[in-house]
Amino acid sequence: MKRFAILLLVVCACAVVFAGTLPRLVDVGTPATVARGTGEMLKADQWHLIRAISADDTAFSTSNSTWTNGQYFKRIDERAMTCSVMFLAYGDGTGAGDPSSGTFSWKLYVVRRHGPIELVADGTEAIGGMYCSHFPHSGVAVSDASQYCFGELPVLSNDYWATTVAASGTTDSVGVLNFDPLNAWGLDLRISSLSGITTLYTYARFTD
Repeated sequence: MKRFAILLLVVCACAVVFAGTLPRLVDVGTPATVARGTGEMLKADQWHLIRAISADDTAFSTSNSTWTNGQYFKRIDERAMTCSVMFLAYGDGTGAGDPSSGTFSWKLYVVRRHGPIELVADGTEAIGGMYCSHFPHSGVAVSDASQYCFGELPVLSNDYWATTVAASGTTDSVGVLNFDPLNAWGLDLRISSLSGITTLYTYARFTD
């Protein structure tokens, strides 16, 4: 009987200690996430570098719009409801310099796993006067902010997508293309008529 009483006292003491630490355990636990479907909702996403180019791209045609090329597209987060695309230019086309007079044409594509490459939209864009101090994908400072400028409001010539492709921005402000990827696997851009730009960086950002 005495042993049972001692054991009961030990159990009660342990219960008191555990109860005292419970709020603290809850306070420092992993923050809850809000779910959409089978995946967690995306946190604020940074800009991801798609490619950097210094010459016109080879266009996609009936013979090369296959998964052979599509597998090298930039992977889209499977939870993304919106893909955003922007452009950053360096140099004046002959080397270092002011890219703000530069222009180019773009075609936006997506691909589904093992499927053909699909054209989303096409258009043109000019480089505006907004400086860039750091590369958006890495945070590394650029050598001279006056030699790096963002593309301004894109001109949307044709929208082939099942839902609307929207352009945002204005003159001398960063311009962005936004669209719903409709569960596509990856995206890419083909750039042509590159003028007054030494290097063009293409970026994507994914949000739910």
